[in-house]
Amino acid sequence: MKEMLRLFYVFKIIVLALYGVDYALHMTGGGPEWLWPVAWFGFFRNADSLVFFVGALSILFGSQVIKGPFSTAMKAGEFIFSFLFFAAYFSHGKIDHSLHGLILTSIFLSFINGNEKNDQLAYRSAVSVFVFPYFLSGLWKLRIVIEAGIDGILTFQLARNMVIQGESNSLALSLMNMPMSFQTFLWMMVIVFELAGVFVVQKQKWIRTWGILLILFHGVTYFVMGVSFWEAQVVALILMVLGPASHYLLKPSFTSKI
Repeated sequence: MKEMLRLFYVFKIIVLALYGVDYALHMTGGGPEWLWPVAWFGFFRNADSLVFFVGALSILFGSQVIKGPFSTAMKAGEFIFSFLFFAAYFSHGKIDHSLHGLILTSIFLSFINGNEKNDQLAYRSAVSVFVFPYFLSGLWKLRIVIEAGIDGILTFQLARNMVIQGESNSLALSLMNMPMSFQTFLWMMVIVFELAGVFVVQKQKWIRTWGILLILFHGVTYFVMGVSFWEAQVVALILMVLGPASHYLLKPSFTSKI
């Protein structure tokens, strides 16, 4: 368990650093319009000061978590400051979908303290909050099928995505030329996969399998649609593929002592 936590926080610090550099290069000077999570930081002279302040504290707390011991207070502090960092960074719009899993799972991973029953609950809660958005996405796709029918729906979604991005994609064009029955099969497979996410946490042996499939799924969507979910892929790798579920599949002891 502690190896998984170290990997998770190392990755989170890397993400924070990348977004911090991006902010420094492209977003400094203008300042976003504050949203509620950061509006009460009004004593900062400008948005840039806030972003770098909470980002630095988040990296500092995360570094201490990596070094150990894995105190709940240190992990809670890391979550609070990283949340404020992303809230400030994205105050001009909405938090990128690919970051939801990284942010939300931090809440529950901060409660891992070496107590076996507590750690099992915290880990399963982290996995649950990570997979639940995919379940909601599956429901949304199913609603489209029920309301509009399934014929041509994949072609429509691919064409819509190319219009939004302003460029064509050879793989997407190839899929659009596939028989309608094959397109229907692919769309229904995606729905089944996403809806199955909510049941993943019921069986330990499913967690790792679903995580591997999720990584492959986002890989395919990137090459076909140009939509990157690399942060979610790495979280799935650490949390579901390399995490406790892969080591304690059929054993009574689900976690190791920290």
